[in-house]
Amino acid sequence: MATTVATQIEVGWPMTYASLKEMPQDGNRYEIIDREPFLSSAPSLLHAEVVARRFVLSRVFVLQHQLGGRVFTAPGHVRFTHLRVVEPDVVYVGPTKSLLMADPALIDGAPDLVVEVVSPSSRRYDQDLKFRVYAEGGVLEYWLADPQRRMLTIFAREESGFVALPVAGGVVRPRLLPGLEVDVASLFADLLP
Repeated sequence: MATTVATQIEVGWPMTYASLKEMPQDGNRYEIIDREPFLSSAPSLLHAEVVARRFVLSRVFVLQHQLGGRVFTAPGHVRFTHLRVVEPDVVYVGPTKSLLMADPALIDGAPDLVVEVVSPSSRRYDQDLKFRVYAEGGVLEYWLADPQRRMLTIFAREESGFVALPVAGGVVRPRLLPGLEVDVASLFADLLP
């Protein structure tokens, strides 16, 4: 998510999507998980570079293969419920879920694919809290990119919940975008320090 730890902030309770819309437009990210508000500072350039690479790769693949749907980057909220509103780094909403975008201010429901780029201080937040939100919310694939560790983990939905897809020969193949092969080393090559 961001380059600093997502910290709980003190605001009026209960925190809902309506109160989230009233938060200041100050460059920070505000999210709600189970009524608890979280604040993260603006992302670093390293974070932004990985997000841009993921966005371009996903967007180009979707367009070239005429898959339909839309690819978005932050800022932009995804509302699973009024008590679970997050701001993923990259989101793909497939063509069968276009009704999720009826409100231009947010995606209202589970997108097909969500990407989060972690930093050392947001690792727990992205791996635990947001993992749970995406798993319980019905996201089909959750991609967790870790530029410090040069790792990309793709979790795909199965009946039992999310399972990590294998990385074979340095390449991971998402299920949701058949034919896409992500070379993990290339994704993180020549990043800013």
